[in-house]
Amino acid sequence: MMNPHLCMNITFDGEKLVGIIDWDTTKIGEDYEDFIYLLWTGLNIGDHLRDDEEIFKNMKELLKAYGATQSFKKSLADKMISVMNERLSKVDTNGLNYKKNL
Repeated sequence: MMNPHLCMNITFDGEKLVGIIDWDTTKIGEDYEDFIYLLWTGLNIGDHLRDDEEIFKNMKELLKAYGATQSFKKSLADKMISVMNERLSKVDTNGLNYKKNL
């Protein structure tokens, strides 16, 4: 499943996800924002060396653990694209971190 060492605000019992705690950045928002955060930090879906089969298997487990509804699942890809586009629009393309990743 997820790498506990990469996950902030997520608690594990061994390898099993048992809780999500995120009070430091609490705000009114949509549930998909939390789930996308888990995908990026917990499953590390942005890593170019990722194992796609493992990512999909773990994503399915995470959706189940999260209690995702059919409606949530159906709109997740569109929501992810929206969140990523919003965050990418704020990236400083002149910054050192941006240039390192090209």
